[in-house]
Amino acid sequence: MKKTTASLGVVLLFLMSLGTVPLSNVNYAAAQEVPALWARSYGGSSYDRANAAVVAPNGDVIVAGFTWSFGAGFLDAWVLRLDENGNVKWSKTYGGSGFDVAFAVAIAPNGDIIVAGETDSFGAGGGDVWVLRLDENGNIKWQKTYGGSDEDYAFAVSTAPNGDIILAGMSDSFGTGNGDFWVLRIDSEGNVKWSKTYGGSDFEVPYTVATVPNGDIVVAGFTWSFGAGRFDGWLLRLDENGNIKWQKTYGGSDGDSFGSVAIDSNGDIIVGGWTESLGTGNGDAWVLRLDENGNVKWQKTYGGSSYDGASAVVINKNTGDVVVAGYTEGFGAGGSDVWVLRLDSEGNVIWQKT
Repeated sequence: MKKTTASLGVVLLFLMSLGTVPLSNVNYAAAQEVPALWARSYGGSSYDRANAAVVAPNGDVIVAGFTWSFGAGFLDAWVLRLDENGNVKWSKTYGGSGFDVAFAVAIAPNGDIIVAGETDSFGAGGGDVWVLRLDENGNIKWQKTYGGSDEDYAFAVSTAPNGDIILAGMSDSFGTGNGDFWVLRIDSEGNVKWSKTYGGSDFEVPYTVATVPNGDIVVAGFTWSFGAGRFDGWLLRLDENGNIKWQKTYGGSDGDSFGSVAIDSNGDIIVGGWTESLGTGNGDAWVLRLDENGNVKWQKTYGGSSYDGASAVVINKNTGDVVVAGYTEGFGAGGSDVWVLRLDSEGNVIWQKT
Protein backbone atom coordinates (compact mmCIF):
# COMPACT_ATOMS: atom_id res chain seq x y z
CA MET A 1 0.00 0.00 0.00
CA LYS A 2 1.83 3.11 -1.23
CA LYS A 3 1.04 6.39 0.46
CA THR A 4 2.48 9.87 0.40
CA THR A 5 3.17 11.57 3.69
CA ALA A 6 0.25 13.92 3.28
CA SER A 7 -2.15 11.13 2.41
CA LEU A 8 -1.01 9.09 5.42
CA GLY A 9 -1.96 11.97 7.70
CA VAL A 10 -5.38 12.22 6.08
CA VAL A 11 -5.91 8.46 6.35
CA LEU A 12 -4.91 8.38 10.02
CA LEU A 13 -7.12 11.31 10.95
CA PHE A 14 -10.01 9.77 9.01
CA LEU A 15 -9.59 6.44 10.80
CA MET A 16 -9.38 8.25 14.14
CA SER A 17 -12.65 10.00 13.40
CA LEU A 18 -14.30 6.63 12.81
CA GLY A 19 -12.90 5.19 16.01
CA THR A 20 -10.77 2.67 14.11
CA VAL A 21 -7.66 4.28 15.57
CA PRO A 22 -7.85 4.63 19.36
CA LEU A 23 -8.23 8.23 20.45
CA SER A 24 -6.06 7.48 23.47
CA ASN A 25 -4.30 4.44 24.85
CA VAL A 26 -4.10 4.83 28.60
CA ASN A 27 -1.62 2.72 30.50
CA TYR A 28 -1.15 2.73 34.27
CA ALA A 29 2.33 2.00 35.57
CA ALA A 30 1.05 1.81 39.13
CA ALA A 31 -2.41 1.66 40.67
CA GLN A 32 -2.89 4.77 42.74
CA GLU A 33 -5.44 7.45 43.49
CA VAL A 34 -5.12 10.82 41.78
CA PRO A 35 -5.45 13.30 44.67
CA ALA A 36 -7.27 16.06 42.76
CA LEU A 37 -9.84 16.18 39.98
CA TRP A 38 -9.09 18.42 37.04
CA ALA A 39 -9.65 18.88 33.31
CA ARG A 40 -7.22 20.90 31.23
CA SER A 41 -6.33 21.52 27.62
CA TYR A 42 -2.85 21.98 26.18
CA GLY A 43 -1.85 23.37 22.81
CA GLY A 44 -1.26 26.33 20.57
CA SER A 45 -2.92 28.11 17.69
CA SER A 46 -3.04 25.08 15.37
CA TYR A 47 -4.07 21.44 15.65
CA ASP A 48 -2.61 19.46 18.57
CA ARG A 49 -3.55 15.97 19.68
CA ALA A 50 -2.86 13.56 22.55
CA ASN A 51 -2.72 9.95 21.38
CA ALA A 52 -1.54 8.19 24.54
CA ALA A 53 -0.93 8.65 28.25
CA VAL A 54 0.82 6.77 31.04
CA VAL A 55 0.92 7.39 34.78
CA ALA A 56 4.41 7.28 36.30
CA PRO A 57 5.01 5.64 39.69
CA ASN A 58 5.20 9.08 41.37
CA GLY A 59 1.78 10.07 39.99
CA ASP A 60 3.00 12.27 37.13
CA VAL A 61 1.12 11.94 33.84
CA ILE A 62 3.11 11.52 30.63
CA VAL A 63 1.16 12.52 27.52
CA ALA A 64 2.32 11.81 23.96
CA GLY A 65 0.89 12.86 20.62
CA PHE A 66 1.65 15.42 17.96
CA THR A 67 1.52 19.15 17.35
CA TRP A 68 1.13 21.49 14.42
CA SER A 69 1.55 24.50 16.72
CA PHE A 70 5.14 23.99 17.83
CA GLY A 71 8.33 22.23 16.75
CA ALA A 72 10.72 22.03 13.84
CA GLY A 73 8.70 20.55 11.04
CA PHE A 74 5.43 19.97 9.28
CA LEU A 75 4.16 17.87 12.19
CA ASP A 76 6.17 16.97 15.29
CA ALA A 77 5.85 14.45 18.09
CA TRP A 78 4.93 16.19 21.34
CA VAL A 79 5.47 14.86 24.86
CA LEU A 80 4.37 16.57 28.08
CA ARG A 81 5.03 15.65 31.68
CA LEU A 82 2.30 16.86 34.02
CA ASP A 83 2.20 16.71 37.78
CA GLU A 84 -0.72 15.02 39.53
CA ASN A 85 -2.69 18.28 39.32
CA GLY A 86 -2.19 18.74 35.59
CA ASN A 87 0.50 21.41 35.80
CA VAL A 88 3.14 21.14 33.07
CA LYS A 89 6.54 20.08 34.41
CA TRP A 90 7.98 20.06 30.91
CA SER A 91 6.80 20.05 27.30
CA LYS A 92 9.04 19.05 24.40
CA THR A 93 8.75 18.38 20.68
CA TYR A 94 10.72 15.84 18.69
CA GLY A 95 11.15 15.49 14.97
CA GLY A 96 12.58 16.90 11.79
CA SER A 97 11.26 18.72 8.76
CA GLY A 98 8.59 16.17 7.88
CA PHE A 99 5.75 14.17 9.43
CA ASP A 100 6.57 12.88 12.92
CA VAL A 101 3.96 11.47 15.31
CA ALA A 102 3.97 9.76 18.72
CA PHE A 103 1.22 7.16 18.96
CA ALA A 104 2.19 5.33 22.17
CA VAL A 105 4.09 5.79 25.41
CA ALA A 106 5.27 3.51 28.23
CA ILE A 107 7.39 3.73 31.36
CA ALA A 108 10.52 1.56 31.57
CA PRO A 109 11.38 -0.23 34.82
CA ASN A 110 14.02 2.43 35.60
CA GLY A 111 11.59 5.32 35.04
CA ASP A 112 12.68 6.24 31.51
CA ILE A 113 9.96 7.20 29.03
CA ILE A 114 9.57 5.10 25.87
CA VAL A 115 7.81 6.86 23.01
CA ALA A 116 6.82 5.05 19.81
CA GLY A 117 5.30 6.28 16.58
CA GLU A 118 6.11 7.09 12.98
CA THR A 119 8.55 9.39 11.21
CA ASP A 120 9.28 10.38 7.66
CA SER A 121 11.95 12.88 8.71
CA PHE A 122 14.39 10.06 9.50
CA GLY A 123 14.89 6.42 8.52
CA ALA A 124 14.97 4.33 5.38
CA GLY A 125 11.56 4.74 3.81
CA GLY A 126 8.51 6.89 3.19
CA GLY A 127 7.72 6.46 6.87
CA ASP A 128 9.41 4.35 9.52
CA VAL A 129 8.71 3.10 13.01
CA TRP A 130 10.32 5.58 15.39
CA VAL A 131 11.25 4.89 19.00
CA LEU A 132 12.70 7.40 21.46
CA ARG A 133 14.02 6.63 24.91
CA LEU A 134 13.80 9.71 27.11
CA ASP A 135 15.02 10.31 30.63
CA GLU A 136 12.58 11.55 33.26
CA ASN A 137 13.20 15.13 32.08
CA GLY A 138 12.46 14.42 28.42
CA ASN A 139 16.07 14.40 27.24
CA ILE A 140 16.76 11.90 24.47
CA LYS A 141 18.93 8.96 25.54
CA TRP A 142 18.56 7.39 22.11
CA GLN A 143 16.21 7.39 19.15
CA LYS A 144 16.07 4.78 16.42
CA THR A 145 14.04 3.98 13.34
CA TYR A 146 12.93 0.59 12.05
CA GLY A 147 11.48 -0.20 8.66
CA GLY A 148 11.94 -0.62 4.94
CA SER A 149 11.24 1.29 1.77
CA ASP A 150 7.48 1.63 2.32
CA GLU A 151 5.29 2.84 5.19
CA ASP A 152 5.94 1.33 8.64
CA TYR A 153 4.70 2.68 11.95
CA ALA A 154 4.11 1.71 15.58
CA PHE A 155 0.76 2.20 17.26
CA ALA A 156 1.53 0.52 20.60
CA VAL A 157 4.39 -0.10 23.00
CA SER A 158 4.83 -2.17 26.14
CA THR A 159 7.77 -2.92 28.38
CA ALA A 160 8.77 -6.37 29.64
CA PRO A 161 10.01 -6.98 33.22
CA ASN A 162 13.58 -7.49 31.94
CA GLY A 163 13.56 -4.05 30.32
CA ASP A 164 12.90 -5.19 26.75
CA ILE A 165 10.57 -3.05 24.67
CA ILE A 166 7.71 -4.60 22.67
CA LEU A 167 6.45 -2.62 19.67
CA ALA A 168 3.31 -3.34 17.69
CA GLY A 169 2.55 -1.61 14.42
CA MET A 170 1.81 -2.03 10.77
CA SER A 171 4.24 -2.66 7.95
CA ASP A 172 3.93 -2.17 4.22
CA SER A 173 7.61 -3.00 3.74
CA PHE A 174 7.49 -6.53 5.09
CA GLY A 175 4.93 -9.34 5.33
CA THR A 176 2.46 -10.97 2.99
CA GLY A 177 -0.27 -8.41 2.41
CA ASN A 178 -1.09 -4.76 1.84
CA GLY A 179 -0.25 -4.13 5.48
CA ASP A 180 0.50 -6.65 8.23
CA PHE A 181 0.74 -6.75 11.99
CA TRP A 182 4.39 -6.09 12.76
CA VAL A 183 5.79 -6.88 16.20
CA LEU A 184 9.36 -6.12 17.25
CA ARG A 185 11.16 -6.97 20.45
CA ILE A 186 14.08 -4.66 21.14
CA ASP A 187 16.43 -4.52 24.10
CA SER A 188 16.84 -1.54 26.41
CA GLU A 189 19.34 0.02 23.97
CA GLY A 190 17.05 -0.33 20.96
CA ASN A 191 18.75 -3.33 19.37
CA VAL A 192 16.34 -5.72 17.63
CA LYS A 193 16.02 -9.14 19.25
CA TRP A 194 13.37 -10.28 16.79
CA SER A 195 10.98 -8.82 14.26
CA LYS A 196 7.96 -10.69 12.87
CA THR A 197 4.91 -9.97 10.74
CA TYR A 198 1.48 -11.58 10.97
CA GLY A 199 -1.34 -11.39 8.48
CA GLY A 200 -2.91 -12.52 5.24
CA SER A 201 -3.31 -11.20 1.74
CA ASP A 202 -5.27 -8.11 2.79
CA PHE A 203 -4.93 -5.36 5.39
CA GLU A 204 -4.22 -5.74 9.12
CA VAL A 205 -3.47 -3.08 11.76
CA PRO A 206 -2.64 -3.63 15.46
CA TYR A 207 -3.53 -0.85 17.87
CA THR A 208 -2.64 -2.30 21.25
CA VAL A 209 -0.11 -4.60 22.91
CA ALA A 210 0.33 -5.92 26.45
CA THR A 211 2.86 -8.16 28.13
CA VAL A 212 1.56 -10.97 30.34
CA PRO A 213 3.35 -11.83 33.63
CA ASN A 214 4.52 -15.18 32.17
CA GLY A 215 6.27 -13.34 29.32
CA ASP A 216 3.62 -13.82 26.64
CA ILE A 217 2.62 -10.93 24.40
CA VAL A 218 -0.99 -10.08 23.49
CA VAL A 219 -1.53 -8.00 20.34
CA ALA A 220 -4.93 -6.80 19.11
CA GLY A 221 -6.35 -4.73 16.27
CA PHE A 222 -8.31 -5.64 13.18
CA THR A 223 -7.97 -7.81 10.08
CA TRP A 224 -9.45 -7.73 6.60
CA SER A 225 -7.89 -11.10 5.69
CA PHE A 226 -9.67 -13.35 8.15
CA GLY A 227 -12.93 -13.56 10.08
CA ALA A 228 -16.64 -13.29 9.48
CA GLY A 229 -17.19 -9.74 8.30
CA ARG A 230 -15.94 -6.76 6.41
CA PHE A 231 -13.14 -6.50 8.95
CA ASP A 232 -12.97 -8.18 12.34
CA GLY A 233 -11.30 -7.72 15.69
CA TRP A 234 -8.15 -9.83 15.69
CA LEU A 235 -6.18 -10.94 18.74
CA LEU A 236 -2.94 -12.91 18.83
CA ARG A 237 -1.19 -14.42 21.83
CA LEU A 238 2.54 -14.81 21.22
CA ASP A 239 5.24 -16.38 23.33
CA GLU A 240 8.25 -14.28 24.36
CA ASN A 241 9.96 -15.13 21.05
CA GLY A 242 7.05 -14.02 18.89
CA ASN A 243 5.72 -17.48 18.04
CA ILE A 244 1.93 -17.66 17.81
CA LYS A 245 0.28 -19.59 20.63
CA TRP A 246 -3.17 -18.83 19.26
CA GLN A 247 -4.94 -16.26 17.13
CA LYS A 248 -8.67 -15.56 16.93
CA THR A 249 -11.06 -13.18 15.23
CA TYR A 250 -14.13 -11.64 16.85
CA GLY A 251 -17.06 -9.83 15.32
CA GLY A 252 -19.94 -10.17 12.89
CA SER A 253 -20.83 -9.39 9.31
CA ASP A 254 -19.82 -5.73 9.39
CA GLY A 255 -16.82 -3.77 10.69
CA ASP A 256 -15.31 -4.53 14.10
CA SER A 257 -11.99 -3.46 15.64
CA PHE A 258 -10.06 -3.65 18.89
CA GLY A 259 -8.30 -0.57 20.26
CA SER A 260 -7.13 -1.44 23.76
CA VAL A 261 -6.24 -4.46 25.90
CA ALA A 262 -5.61 -5.09 29.60
CA ILE A 263 -4.60 -8.25 31.48
CA ASP A 264 -6.46 -9.09 34.70
CA SER A 265 -4.75 -10.62 37.72
CA ASN A 266 -6.41 -13.99 37.01
CA GLY A 267 -5.05 -14.05 33.47
CA ASP A 268 -8.25 -12.93 31.75
CA ILE A 269 -7.87 -10.58 28.78
CA ILE A 270 -10.09 -7.49 28.64
CA VAL A 271 -10.41 -6.01 25.15
CA GLY A 272 -12.10 -2.76 24.20
CA GLY A 273 -13.00 -1.47 20.78
CA TRP A 274 -15.74 -0.58 18.36
CA THR A 275 -18.34 -2.64 16.52
CA GLU A 276 -20.80 -2.09 13.69
CA SER A 277 -21.92 -5.74 13.70
CA LEU A 278 -23.34 -5.79 17.22
CA GLY A 279 -25.21 -3.33 19.41
CA THR A 280 -27.86 -0.71 18.84
CA GLY A 281 -26.32 2.01 16.70
CA ASN A 282 -24.14 2.85 13.73
CA GLY A 283 -21.16 1.89 15.83
CA ASP A 284 -21.04 0.95 19.52
CA ALA A 285 -18.40 0.65 22.18
CA TRP A 286 -17.50 -3.02 22.53
CA VAL A 287 -15.88 -4.73 25.52
CA LEU A 288 -15.02 -8.43 25.80
CA ARG A 289 -13.69 -10.55 28.64
CA LEU A 290 -11.68 -13.50 27.33
CA ASP A 291 -9.99 -16.31 29.19
CA GLU A 292 -6.25 -16.88 28.72
CA ASN A 293 -7.00 -18.99 25.64
CA GLY A 294 -9.11 -16.35 23.94
CA ASN A 295 -12.50 -17.89 24.66
CA VAL A 296 -15.25 -15.33 25.26
CA LYS A 297 -16.53 -15.19 28.84
CA TRP A 298 -18.75 -12.25 27.98
CA GLN A 299 -18.97 -9.50 25.42
CA LYS A 300 -21.18 -6.43 25.65
CA THR A 301 -21.87 -3.30 23.67
CA TYR A 302 -22.56 0.18 24.98
CA GLY A 303 -23.97 3.14 23.12
CA GLY A 304 -26.87 4.87 21.47
CA SER A 305 -28.13 5.41 17.97
CA SER A 306 -25.00 7.18 16.72
CA TYR A 307 -21.25 6.50 16.76
CA ASP A 308 -19.74 5.35 20.05
CA GLY A 309 -16.46 3.57 20.75
CA ALA A 310 -14.09 2.35 23.46
CA SER A 311 -10.55 3.68 23.08
CA ALA A 312 -9.00 2.45 26.32
CA VAL A 313 -9.65 -0.12 29.05
CA VAL A 314 -8.06 -0.23 32.50
CA ILE A 315 -8.64 -2.76 35.29
CA ASN A 316 -8.97 -1.45 38.84
CA LYS A 317 -6.65 -3.79 40.73
CA ASN A 318 -8.48 -3.28 44.03
CA THR A 319 -12.04 -4.03 42.89
CA GLY A 320 -11.72 -5.83 39.54
CA ASP A 321 -13.91 -3.17 37.93
CA VAL A 322 -13.17 -2.22 34.33
CA VAL A 323 -12.89 1.46 33.46
CA VAL A 324 -13.56 2.25 29.81
CA ALA A 325 -12.67 5.56 28.16
CA GLY A 326 -13.82 6.48 24.69
CA TYR A 327 -16.09 8.76 22.75
CA THR A 328 -19.78 9.12 22.02
CA GLU A 329 -21.95 10.95 19.54
CA GLY A 330 -25.08 9.43 21.07
CA PHE A 331 -24.90 11.20 24.44
CA GLY A 332 -23.42 14.33 25.93
CA ALA A 333 -23.31 17.98 25.02
CA GLY A 334 -21.82 18.04 21.54
CA GLY A 335 -21.20 16.31 18.27
CA SER A 336 -18.68 14.00 19.92
CA ASP A 337 -17.91 13.85 23.64
CA VAL A 338 -15.43 12.07 25.86
CA TRP A 339 -17.22 9.11 27.45
CA VAL A 340 -16.16 7.19 30.55
CA LEU A 341 -17.86 4.05 31.87
CA ARG A 342 -17.16 2.06 35.00
CA LEU A 343 -18.15 -1.59 34.64
CA ASP A 344 -18.16 -4.38 37.18
CA SER A 345 -16.23 -7.58 36.47
CA GLU A 346 -19.22 -8.94 34.52
CA GLY A 347 -19.50 -5.90 32.26
CA ASN A 348 -22.52 -4.32 33.95
CA VAL A 349 -22.49 -0.51 34.01
CA ILE A 350 -21.88 0.94 37.48
CA TRP A 351 -21.90 4.46 36.06
CA GLN A 352 -21.24 6.25 32.81
CA LYS A 353 -20.58 9.96 32.21
CA THR A 354 -19.74 12.32 29.37
